[in-house]
Amino acid sequence: FASEVIIKRRHNMIILSGLVTRTIHPRRMYFLIGYTEEILSALLKTPVKMEIQTIENKDDVIFTYW
Repeated sequence: FASEVIIKRRHNMIILSGLVTRTIHPRRMYFLIGYTEEILSALLKTPVKMEIQTIENKDDVIFTYW
């Protein structure tokens, strides 16, 4: 992850968001996202969704902290 993991809760669903650098093949990334969603959904007994955005380089992103 190139940023912190953001955890949101919308109604009954848990959403994990974050930025990831492009270091692995997209097919493998999709597999890992689906696998993580299934495992966390089974453990937490609530639907889990991951919203991941890929970036080329960590230096390309501007972080603003409040």
